[in-house]
Amino acid sequence: MTSDPEPTLRSEYNSEYKFTHYVGKPPSYLGQQAPVEIDPSEANGDLVLGLKAWVFHFGEQRGAVPCSFGGYDDHEFEVTEASSNSCHAVIRDRSGNTVAVVDVLTSADILRDDLSQRDGIVPPEVADRIAREAEAVKAKLGAWHAELRAKDEVLLPLAAQLVATRKNPDVQSTSQDWWLKPNAFGGLGRSGMFSAKETHYLGGWPGHTKTYTGKLTKLLVVDKNGVSLRGLSTIFTIPWQEITDLDVDGAENASKRVTAGRVAVIGVFALVAKKHVKDSMLIVTTASGDQALFHSSQFTALELRQKLLPLITQIQKSKAGLPTSSPAAPPATGPTGSSPIGVADELTKLSQLRDSGVLSDEEFATQKAKLLG
Repeated sequence: MTSDPEPTLRSEYNSEYKFTHYVGKPPSYLGQQAPVEIDPSEANGDLVLGLKAWVFHFGEQRGAVPCSFGGYDDHEFEVTEASSNSCHAVIRDRSGNTVAVVDVLTSADILRDDLSQRDGIVPPEVADRIAREAEAVKAKLGAWHAELRAKDEVLLPLAAQLVATRKNPDVQSTSQDWWLKPNAFGGLGRSGMFSAKETHYLGGWPGHTKTYTGKLTKLLVVDKNGVSLRGLSTIFTIPWQEITDLDVDGAENASKRVTAGRVAVIGVFALVAKKHVKDSMLIVTTASGDQALFHSSQFTALELRQKLLPLITQIQKSKAGLPTSSPAAPPATGPTGSSPIGVADELTKLSQLRDSGVLSDEEFATQKAKLLG
């Protein structure tokens, strides 16, 4: 009596059976879609049962993995005995459609037993890999949640504070967040905004590297959003959260004060700096240490500083940890309402502007007279 042919083990977990007659989905090397019938003389192929799916290899084309159409979860095998050492297998999809019929050179019992174990086979190395991948995903999720919690610790109090400030104008924000206080920009006038035409942007802020010089003048705007450059629309805005200092000086004097990293821009100053004309430079320093440079031909350095003095004062107080105020109107430039300290500070600034060549002696005398009334 002839014994049943055992399957050939292609690996520890895959088994291989010879098959002869095949009817069904065509192998890829035939280049067609319609079902085909391959007789025993041409079939000479292998049915390979893997962990989760099976593949038909046909003769010399076996290396191309020419025919596979799903896994055990999507299909079912109906195996019937043909002889003691062969069986007839019908493969159907979950809808009951027959996708292939094949004669396999092994007994029905051996093929049924092999198929029954396919869903339960999980190699140890596969299980280990799945476990490692699961741990890696778990670690990434943990790090992600920790990052979110850290951000929440910073953002949630600020959000709660902002909501409380909007609901109750009497609630004061911290000195560091002076721009969130009610009427923080009242010192700029009723609109809470300052603007300067004929402005050049000489670069310095990493958030916008393009410069605007020569005839490309823009509009400088300072308001609750930050320091902005506008054309037909807003080109960019440096938000107050990033700004650590505002300062105003003449273009020539400013070229001596910018950081070494801005040396390349200093050459531009010579093109825009002219003595005895309205000419000023706004220097915006950010938390990263960068300095954005805005050149204005609409205001002198003294005029521009007086316009922005309410904000400059609040920034300085914030840096010193002192309570910040919210002035309702710009400070007076004459003797009325001016403190002796304020007048002295302005006289010092005037002297610096004269010494740097921004103001002539006549302009210095005129501005000094205005301050002293």
